[in-house]
Amino acid sequence: MSKIHPLRSSHLESAEHTSEGHLIITFKDGERYQYRHVPAETFNELLRAKSPVAFAYHAIKSKYPPKSLDD
Repeated sequence: MSKIHPLRSSHLESAEHTSEGHLIITFKDGERYQYRHVPAETFNELLRAKSPVAFAYHAIKSKYPPKSLDD
């Protein structure tokens, strides 16, 4: 079972990394997106980032296609 980690961000609420290597990001507006095959180190960098939303945009969204979990 994965743990949900709160993020200090004006746009992102939390992040979770599953045992299958999926990163799930929840936005402040409640939208949730899943990114597949994200390495654990990338997830840890997201948690440590000064700007999680900038890190997510540049290091995650550009490399791992998102899938909305709200469809």
